Amino acid sequence: MDSVYWVERRIIDVKNTKQYCFLSCRICGKQTEEVDGMKRCFQCGEYTFKDIFRYNVEVIVADDSGSSTYLCCGIKLVRS
Repeated sequence: MDSVYWVERRIIDVKNTKQYCFLSCRICGKQTEEVDGMKRCFQCGEYTFKDIFRYNVEVIVADDSGSSTYLCCGIKLVRS
């Protein structure tokens, strides 16, 4: 079961040491695999030609008590 937590901290660094992107289902966001020339989501069963890039981003955050590293999984990055 997935859990969501709200952590109010300041991002002090983004670590891009690994390739953390994957093609995901446009319906449920899970990773897709190619089957017979189309992308198939094994989570919801959706077949599509258009999938979405999602990223796992590792960030270092800090507050007055110290710093820690978090892995933000499966996010869509949007340019603002």
